[in-house]
Amino acid sequence: FRSPEENIPLAGLIAESGAVISEFGVYADALPHRLVSRNRIIAALADVVLLVQIGNSKKGELYTAQAAIDQGKPVFAYDPEDKYDAETLMNDLIIKIKGFEEVDEILKYIIR
Repeated sequence: FRSPEENIPLAGLIAESGAVISEFGVYADALPHRLVSRNRIIAALADVVLLVQIGNSKKGELYTAQAAIDQGKPVFAYDPEDKYDAETLMNDLIIKIKGFEEVDEILKYIIR
């Protein structure tokens, strides 16, 4: 398993009681462009995607959001300060929540 050296113990712990899932071979290097594939897998395994923070740079978490949207899954963004614009929220494809009182909105998608 080739990833940043500091992640090797974590991968071992996950593999002991769960699964390390990848489209790439065990010895494939962890390259930046492969993170998009990882994000697509994360979205595929989720019922709902909740973005707790959207970064200011490349916004890799938005790849996960787009994959979930493409898969027909709801995507929420926690935005208590109302700082994300319509473009960041993919023109309202991502549902903005401002507080934890709106968690019920998310739970209705998870508990069926």
